Amino acid sequence: MARMARAPTLAPTLLAGAALACSPAPEPSPGTPPAPVQPEAGFDLERALGLERLASDTPLAVELGPASSYEGYTVRPLSFEPWPGFRSSAALWRPDGEGPFPGVLVLPGHFGEGKASGECQGVAHGLAARGVVALAVDMPGVEEWDSPGRQLHFEQGAHNRAAMHAAGASALGLQITLAQRGLDALLEQAPVDRVAATGASGGGVLAFYLALVDPRVRAVALASPVGIPRDGTSGGCFCDVLPGLPGPAPTLSAALQQPSLWLSELDRPAPDGLPANARWEVVEGPHSYTPAMAAIALPWLDEQLGHSPSDPASAAAALAQPPHTPGEALRSSTDQGAMTILELASSLGGPTAWSPRLDVDHGATATCTTDDPPVLAVGVGLPDLMALKDAGLAPCDVRLPPLETWEPQALTSGHALVDRPASALASLSAELGGAPIYAVGAWSVAAAASGVRWVGRAPPRSIGDIDPERDPAWVHLPGGWWGGLEPLYANAAATGDDPAALVEALTAP
Repeated sequence: MARMARAPTLAPTLLAGAALACSPAPEPSPGTPPAPVQPEAGFDLERALGLERLASDTPLAVELGPASSYEGYTVRPLSFEPWPGFRSSAALWRPDGEGPFPGVLVLPGHFGEGKASGECQGVAHGLAARGVVALAVDMPGVEEWDSPGRQLHFEQGAHNRAAMHAAGASALGLQITLAQRGLDALLEQAPVDRVAATGASGGGVLAFYLALVDPRVRAVALASPVGIPRDGTSGGCFCDVLPGLPGPAPTLSAALQQPSLWLSELDRPAPDGLPANARWEVVEGPHSYTPAMAAIALPWLDEQLGHSPSDPASAAAALAQPPHTPGEALRSSTDQGAMTILELASSLGGPTAWSPRLDVDHGATATCTTDDPPVLAVGVGLPDLMALKDAGLAPCDVRLPPLETWEPQALTSGHALVDRPASALASLSAELGGAPIYAVGAWSVAAAASGVRWVGRAPPRSIGDIDPERDPAWVHLPGGWWGGLEPLYANAAATGDDPAALVEALTAP
């Protein structure tokens, strides 16, 4: 992966003598960072995440906003550009003084806020009061990124997740790459010589994966950790699903070589697979990064980074009652860029290999209106239904289970989202004696993949034809927008805009 090949940009480690006098605690030798380890034989983690496709060396073009001052440190909004036209928001907590300092990347969970959330701010203020640089990085869909084109979360982010998967990447890989570029920004903006990562809930998941793929991270602390990898059946955001590896997978946790701290809000045993250098503690409370968790995590991070607070009293006070910076003071004044996640996905390169799978359990049903010869009518409107009925055909309405009930299963099993509707059409056609398909819009993609005789009205031919408010997210098939959909549509009996002409082509011998 390109990101891993680049030499770490850490500031020089402190040496003996006069340099040590500037540090409140002796510095450990940095040693050799651990190399990433694959969690299972034959499973390529970086490939599954799509990190090579997402890797970017574009200049970050960091911009800093006005500083808010606190005793011993400042906090400033920060933004950077991981890809041209696609700007990310963050906030930098920097201790006063020359440094070098230890640094911690603080990653938000799926709480509805990003860097301004209490889960991020409490930890970041506590770190800065201890003399540690902290950078809290927003993920797509929160704060400045709270727009339809940047969503990754829940139902509103389904199209963006599907498009990233179709591009040979993933929603999780997108977030990991943003965290890596955030780490680049942290090292660029402050004299930092060793780093760790922390986060709560989904932020803890992200911190874990970041440490797994990026050896610059020395240690990782997870508050209120959820299942890794997320299996999709326990709720939460499907943006954390690891393609190709369903949970539970103890080998994934066992592959983490850096020291790790796991702080569970539930009274439960440690999950299988934690390595010997992992520490599991139960700190009962809400699903969050609670002050009680921070009181354990921050001293532990100090220990892992070879650091001691220069002002223990201020550090203790910040842990007990951390300040809260108003969200507006953390907002970047810079335009976040016009590029959407769909457009980012379409820029990631060539097509990915894909062949339809028609053996996927689909759970779909078909309801036919009359006893006339059946036609699977999918995505149709009134003009289409009238043309079918005028030709003496019985339009059969096809109903799929909601996408959220099968999206994670599709991703973890390694098949494309469109395989389920394509399997449904192939199976239902066979049950109805070989019924053909009349498809409109996005359904043309599933019809073409089904192997059944079909016609399509207004089939999408580019990503610009997709309306996320109207079209199902499974329309994004691997290679579709990059290789062109014309070869896929070559098996159509006809495509066009005239319902009557399409019905005539469908019924022709």
